[in-house]
Amino acid sequence: MRLKKLTAIFTAVAMCFSTFVTANATETTYSEEALARAAIPIESNDIENWPDGPVCYAESAILMEASTGTILYEKNSHEQLYPASITKIMTGLLAVENASLDETITFSHNSVFGIPSGSSIVGGIDEGDQYSMEFCLYGLMLLSGNETAIAIAEHVAGTTQAFADMMNQKAADLGCLNTHFVNPHGLHDPNHYTSAYDMALIAQAALQNPDMKKVMCTATYDFPPTSKGEIRYDNRNHHKMMEGGTYEYDGCIGGKTGYTSDAGQTLVTVAERDGMTLICVVLKEDKPCHWTDTATLLDYGFQNFQKLNISEHEKDFSIDNANFFQTESNIFGNTNPLIEVNKSGSIIIPKNAAFEEATPTLNFDKANESANIVATLDYSFHNHFVGYTTIDLVKSDEKAFQFSANSSSMEDGDSVAIDTENNTVTVEKKQDTNNKVFLFLLIGIIVLVLLAMITILILKKFNFFSGFNKNYMGEKLKPEKKSSRSKRKKYPSKYRNLKF
Repeated sequence: MRLKKLTAIFTAVAMCFSTFVTANATETTYSEEALARAAIPIESNDIENWPDGPVCYAESAILMEASTGTILYEKNSHEQLYPASITKIMTGLLAVENASLDETITFSHNSVFGIPSGSSIVGGIDEGDQYSMEFCLYGLMLLSGNETAIAIAEHVAGTTQAFADMMNQKAADLGCLNTHFVNPHGLHDPNHYTSAYDMALIAQAALQNPDMKKVMCTATYDFPPTSKGEIRYDNRNHHKMMEGGTYEYDGCIGGKTGYTSDAGQTLVTVAERDGMTLICVVLKEDKPCHWTDTATLLDYGFQNFQKLNISEHEKDFSIDNANFFQTESNIFGNTNPLIEVNKSGSIIIPKNAAFEEATPTLNFDKANESANIVATLDYSFHNHFVGYTTIDLVKSDEKAFQFSANSSSMEDGDSVAIDTENNTVTVEKKQDTNNKVFLFLLIGIIVLVLLAMITILILKKFNFFSGFNKNYMGEKLKPEKKSSRSKRKKYPSKYRNLKF
């Protein structure tokens, strides 16, 4: 009996101690380095009337809305840091852009043995093994396979160096200014670096590719057995904020993890809610703060910002507004417009702000004739870019114009002019000035001749000219006789042949 009591007391004490430890385990202990990183200024907090962003213990972080490119949160986002395995987002993007998913990849000696021991990740692959590009991509993005990264690079470009050149060119095309890649997997190299902002651009481009988005946003994948028949039990995406993960986050659809001792924890996360797609990037972070800080930043974005469709709210730049679609001639009787505001464009602004607080600016830098884009309307909120839409030429099977009876018709060569100062659009008619002037003169001369002939006929009919043959007495004048007097003889001048 006494033993049972002692056992019960001991159990109770143990449970209390366990609860105390568990409760305190949830409290994160921050290193001195993390506290120093938390003190780095948050640039986005300097935007007027912008919601203040939360403290973040990463050295660099950014929160971007994918469809507009609007930066909601920015902290040291352009610093060059080591990316580790989030590099593989660029590797996967180039793979789907330059190869099909059903292509067969043969693993070379370099792909299997050219990486440090224990860093193969996918595992079970031998030299000469053949797998599909699809298998390699899922191994790359879900399991962070380094051997699959090399195999993909060699398959696409021939060598990892040639593939690195492709990576750097793609980064430059996307507008990355602080990125330089030397390998396809992200294992440490002092010359292999990027920035949080650049990684957000790369992730944004990856989401725009359907194949890449599908792979990057897959939670689990049924990997086939190894060539030796061994079952691969690791089939879950290593990103723990996805559905079923330890740090599951409502709306998280995908992303990529990364870690080396030099880079620290790196993480790219994509989440969707309320029509917004947010990309969060944190670099040089401690575990598990890269998960918790990312969740905090995503909460900040979804709770403080709203997405507004431009075509549904814009009034000053509406095609139906006379101030915008103003012409000097009345050629637009009952017509459809030549141009229109793209209905898919949006802006991201604070929830307590009105659409009218965003300032639009016409920008011709992104005009694209092949895409029928005349210009873009770029919006800023207190000088901070918040989104855009395009102004497009109307594409329709029907004629753009249905003219009224008293209006002129549109001719080939007519153009649309947009006045950026007055926010007006004018249709300029192509005219041959010289031909028109000549035609008007010819018609005028003909009309004048006809009027003169008609006038003369009328005057003759009423004997208007008969009075000119009578004298002042009314007597008819006789014709004057010619004189018989001889004309004076002319003599040549004696000075005619003299030269002076």
